[in-house]
Amino acid sequence: MPEPTDLILSEDERRALVGWAAMCAWRVLPLYERACPDDRRLHAALGGAIAFVAGQAGVEEVRKLAYDCHAAARETDDEAAAAVARACGQAVGAAHVGSRARSVPGYALTALTLSGASPETVAAESDWQRTQVPGGLLAYLGYP
Repeated sequence: MPEPTDLILSEDERRALVGWAAMCAWRVLPLYERACPDDRRLHAALGGAIAFVAGQAGVEEVRKLAYDCHAAARETDDEAAAAVARACGQAVGAAHVGSRARSVPGYALTALTLSGASPETVAAESDWQRTQVPGGLLAYLGYP
């Protein structure tokens, strides 16, 4: 299993990270959709993440989708929506650099907090994120 300081991960490890990170981002996607209902870039990116996990898309293909998410974050004035866009971008970006997955939970929880979610809801989401981490990757992601 990878150590937190590992810079190089196997493709299988990156696929597992992307799958988990995309699930975390997908759960807060409605916050972005409310603020930017006509913008489909995040959907396209998460679709690309699913394709990467399934071996149907390559790293270069999904890297562009990650850039699109970060552009979406810069273009919105809604802070919660921007956090969701960053979560999606980092989730997809983990296909290239696995450590990007580490920031997805924080962006997702920030989005919830900024949207007015209760502390209990935020805590429950944090717990859910942790329980979904693929086997052997807890330490890599910074979980105790």
